[in-house]
Amino acid sequence: MQLVSALRSEVGPREDNQDAAISLPELGLFAVADGMGGYAGGGVASRLALETMAEFLRANVRDSDITWPVAGDSSLEPPARLLDAAIRLAHQRIRDARQGLWSKMGTTVAAVAQSPRGLIVGHVGDSRVYRWRQGTLARLTRDHTLVQDLIDAGVESEGLAKTPLGHVLSRALGASESVQADIQIDEPLGGDRYLLCTDGLTGVVTEARIAELLRTPDVSLAATMLVEEALGRGTSDNVTVMVIGVEGERTAA
Repeated sequence: MQLVSALRSEVGPREDNQDAAISLPELGLFAVADGMGGYAGGGVASRLALETMAEFLRANVRDSDITWPVAGDSSLEPPARLLDAAIRLAHQRIRDARQGLWSKMGTTVAAVAQSPRGLIVGHVGDSRVYRWRQGTLARLTRDHTLVQDLIDAGVESEGLAKTPLGHVLSRALGASESVQADIQIDEPLGGDRYLLCTDGLTGVVTEARIAELLRTPDVSLAATMLVEEALGRGTSDNVTVMVIGVEGERTAA
């Protein structure tokens, strides 16, 4: 199985781009992050998170005897635990850097890591990971937002998504003493597409339209079309999109 990826990130109507993204096929790591809007240092937080994750995986991805730098979920299988630890370490680094103008900085993260077990999906916040397979789009992540928490609790809150409350995160890297990432393993098939994106896309483009655009055979063109769609629909935020195409047979179990 081989992964091919394409990335596009645009500032949109904002003054600066607080999103960040990395595509590191040699580490099997693909991720996007959205710095907390409105706070000085949002861009610093998103870049620091991804740089920390890459540094950790680069040092440990081939080490079978890891000294874990942060307390994590020991119940996870080794490949998943590695991504979980990378996210927790990124959280810790942001916490350590929160001072002065950066005292309120934080970020979301949505990541995919390739492993012999499949694709490890991990996220914190409202940046999302989708899987497109044979015309059907599945969202693999659950938004960590106040509105989503209320909906999950049975409170009629869907209308709040279009209000300022819709942007309030219930989890973010750097925002609290500790953080828990949602981690899962997904088994890819040849022809699948995975989409990692910030809410500058999903806030204005429907999932039905996202599915249509992911049909585009070329991943680079698909990424461009998704970003252009968000800009054309008047997104109020930075827009970052990464499209990953799966080539070859199903991953080995």
